[in-house]
Amino acid sequence: AQRVWGAPAALVPRRIGTVDPRLLPYFEEAAAALLEGDDALQKVAAMCAVVAGQSSLSQHSLLTGEEHLKTLLVEATDGAPLEARDAVASVAQLVPSLNGERCADSIGKIRQCASPCKLVFDLPDEMADAVVAAFDALAATDGGEDGAARPSGRRPTLLDSGVLSISACAELPELRPLGGRGGGGRGSGR
Repeated sequence: AQRVWGAPAALVPRRIGTVDPRLLPYFEEAAAALLEGDDALQKVAAMCAVVAGQSSLSQHSLLTGEEHLKTLLVEATDGAPLEARDAVASVAQLVPSLNGERCADSIGKIRQCASPCKLVFDLPDEMADAVVAAFDALAATDGGEDGAARPSGRRPTLLDSGVLSISACAELPELRPLGGRGGGGRGSGR
């Protein structure tokens, strides 16, 4: 969150510096009133938010910057490489649907991290919170390693095996470059 809001906060000193000094006397009384009391720091912080053009906190994707999306981190705790389908299957298993929508169908951008045992992906913030809460509840029960919660006939998933971790992503890990292979392909182009 600190990283997401760092850019708007950095605007404040520049914007304050552009105010015409002849305008300041008209706001001194209001400023003095704001500085009185125990909550002066909160009031000044609120003023800075307004100067930065922000008045409410909404979730943003760390991958795309889109509002109302949350980026989640999936990690194989045994070091095994993960694929996009592992994230989709895990979401589908943890929270099949929310408010009539299939959660796995709502997954946005999925990116592989530089470490092959990590993936990041976006979900609408309410679904993301539900997925993290469901994972935390599952982890508290040791991941259901005995398979008791698994429908008969279904192969064990990474979640069932207890080798997957899902959390809200506070800061993006290093991502794998897009395009994957590199190298230049076949032939020399002649």
